[in-house]
Amino acid sequence: MNYTFADAQKTVCRAMIKEVLNHYLPKTASDLLLDCGLPLKLLSYGQYRNVLEVVGTPYVIKVPSPGRYHKVNVTHAIDEFTAWKDMSKRRNYLPIKEYLPFFHYFDHNSGIAVMDLYEPVKKNDHRFDTDITTINEFIAKCGYEDADIAHSKKDNYGVDSEGNLKILDLGRFK
Repeated sequence: MNYTFADAQKTVCRAMIKEVLNHYLPKTASDLLLDCGLPLKLLSYGQYRNVLEVVGTPYVIKVPSPGRYHKVNVTHAIDEFTAWKDMSKRRNYLPIKEYLPFFHYFDHNSGIAVMDLYEPVKKNDHRFDTDITTINEFIAKCGYEDADIAHSKKDNYGVDSEGNLKILDLGRFK
């Protein structure tokens, strides 16, 4: 594999984002927006987290949602990271390994993660229906009752810059 200028830029971007996060130790999206000085744009939000694009880079920062259930949301983020680490290492997850996202950074105290930016799969996009069915069948065999329900929806999937399908949320795999 040839190392390109674009690869070098990504490496520098990742290092700078990690350095800023390690320096400021933000706990919430507000901390990120007010203290860290990163150019951020809210991409999406859900029950457990906000997803912020680091503008001008191919990365997002996932931040547990604030409020009354913040501790639960941090736990969800930790579960997601733990599941990813486990699935990345174990052979029995080989059938879905290519669909796993990658964590470039994770803080166990705040639940903040840096990951690649993925384009969401649109509901009327049927290119990945077979892959999604394969993932759901595998998940069902593993006994993840909550996960198979969550991952049957296309909004839990994204497409990377090379056109590959990726699972966006691993939080129910614990």
